[in-house]
Amino acid sequence: MAQSSLQLRKFDELNGKTFLIGVGANKCATSWIFHYFRSLPEITVSPLKELHFFNAKVPPPLTEPMDQFAFKRLAYHVQQDGDVVDNLRNRPAFQASLDRV
Repeated sequence: MAQSSLQLRKFDELNGKTFLIGVGANKCATSWIFHYFRSLPEITVSPLKELHFFNAKVPPPLTEPMDQFAFKRLAYHVQQDGDVVDNLRNRPAFQASLDRV
């Protein structure tokens, strides 16, 4: 079997932990699952409910204008003073911007 030239990054803080990526279509309870997991103290979820990982692989002219605006809004909130995760979780302005998701 040929070796892949892909270099994977290792995150030591994930050693011994389960890393889960959920993929779901519209109206398939992903919001419920996200909020349920978020309510459990032993689980850490992403500060963003939907990461849109695969959208990053599509050239910008092909993404919807609302997605382009969402990326700009995310960049603004990430650049604010303080802890990035706390900013995304606890700032009402950012949380309100997720209502369309």
